[in-house]
Amino acid sequence: MEVVVEVLLEDLYERREASSSLRLILDDYHVLSNATIHRSVELLVEQMPSGMQLLLASRQEPPLPLARWRVNGVLAELRASDLRFDQAEAAQFLTGVMRLDVPTEVIAQLAKRTEGWPAALQLAALSLRDGHSPQTIVASFRGSHRHLVDYLAAEVLQRQPAPVQAFLLYSAFCERFCASLCDALVEQSDWQTEGERLFSALGLEHKAPLITSSSGNTRVGVRSSQSAQAILEYLDQASMFLVPLDDERRWFRYHTLFAEFLRERLQREAPALVSPLLQRAARWYEKQAAPEEAIGYWLRSEPTAAVGLIEQVGRKLLLRSEVATVLGWLDQLPPDLEATQPGLALLRAWGLALSGDLDAVERVLQGIETAPTADAAVRSEVLAVRATVAGLRREIVRTIELAQRARAGLPEESVLVRSVVALMLGTASYLSGAQLTAIQAFEESALLGQRGDLMIVALFALHQLGLLYRSSGQLGRAAQAYERALAYAETKYPRQGALAERPIPVAGAVYVGLGLLKYEWNELDEAEHLLAQGLLLGRQGRNLEILMMA
Repeated sequence: MEVVVEVLLEDLYERREASSSLRLILDDYHVLSNATIHRSVELLVEQMPSGMQLLLASRQEPPLPLARWRVNGVLAELRASDLRFDQAEAAQFLTGVMRLDVPTEVIAQLAKRTEGWPAALQLAALSLRDGHSPQTIVASFRGSHRHLVDYLAAEVLQRQPAPVQAFLLYSAFCERFCASLCDALVEQSDWQTEGERLFSALGLEHKAPLITSSSGNTRVGVRSSQSAQAILEYLDQASMFLVPLDDERRWFRYHTLFAEFLRERLQREAPALVSPLLQRAARWYEKQAAPEEAIGYWLRSEPTAAVGLIEQVGRKLLLRSEVATVLGWLDQLPPDLEATQPGLALLRAWGLALSGDLDAVERVLQGIETAPTADAAVRSEVLAVRATVAGLRREIVRTIELAQRARAGLPEESVLVRSVVALMLGTASYLSGAQLTAIQAFEESALLGQRGDLMIVALFALHQLGLLYRSSGQLGRAAQAYERALAYAETKYPRQGALAERPIPVAGAVYVGLGLLKYEWNELDEAEHLLAQGLLLGRQGRNLEILMMA
């Protein structure tokens, strides 16, 4: 082979005399696997005449000394991200190259749907040429579209070895994935074994090549293809519709259309495999102390298994204003479950209250009270929800009465609900003029919030305490309340500027409250700093009240 390269180089040097510019194009380089060929190409690049260019097109990173060539400045690279069309390029392609009359909004939707993938835009254009309306194409252009299925099956999936096909089909059911999560999908097995098992179950004959190693000198055999990490590295090098989600390239997702294609294919050909995969993903996330992600996978596979996790994290999510998330989870559970699970029904009641559907709250609460499973703790939390509803309706006397009854019956371990009840009692007492009761309630709420790691409750209670002291002219105590709030927040986010990166509106209100006090005391530099921090958090949280205060 080296002799061939030497002859080629001699010919190229002779041709250079006749032409100052030479280009040699090697297309589909990814199909080559012979190490001798790779060494010959390396020799060609190292010794080719000046003025010559080698254009190499490949679906995966070739096993050539690319790092050295980058450092030497002789390598220019166009990767998948560079070839991706933006909206303007998609418009030029569809209207100019394909000569289609496509509305601008349809082009924007197709560019977003395809993530700029030129081949997918080409397939969408073919469907448009078939006479389908643009709106129909946008609505139906998914991973199950017939043109996409034909292309992805023949040109991508079926060219992969068995362990890679199994990996692609299984991991596609994860919204995002890493090597550890993917290995958990096959539990005690490995990807080589799972690939063979899958092919056997589907009655397929495997003819795809083994994975080419990054060195190019060997083929990756059974042992290395057992590892999810090895397969991920291969997919990353092969530009296999893999989108990295972090700089360390630990977490990935698939191109949306490719993921839809893979999910639809496994769902159609081996539906019995889908639910166990989702359950394994759920268990993996539980072990990683990530209950919110685990809930999503349980709801897609075995919804009743999500109940305990929903009850565990639901109230904290409601405090973070993630009402739609919690209500969405509840809507995916069996409809009769809330009748026997008062914890779930209470979550719905809290969610409805915080979303402003106050009339619906009472219907849910009445159902809880009549259920045989409603014990004293449940009935006390019902009172807590009613106190919150009364507070939202500005029914001050009723809020105080309900909050006091709820506080008397709630168990010690109900820290979150007790902190919210104390906050409602403090606010209503403040509005009624009972300042001493309000101060005691706000202090109780702040203490419970800190004990239960409920930063939003603790900050809100201390902010309300600051407002109370400021309105009564006790500016020193007001400043102390604000400073306590910021000191607590900074223990949760100790890195310089970390709190400002979190869209926590009440933290912005605390900064503004303390900043206004500093302004009144003519401490202008500190006031400017505090107000700027408050405005930043107010903009992030889109909190109009904070912006008006500052």
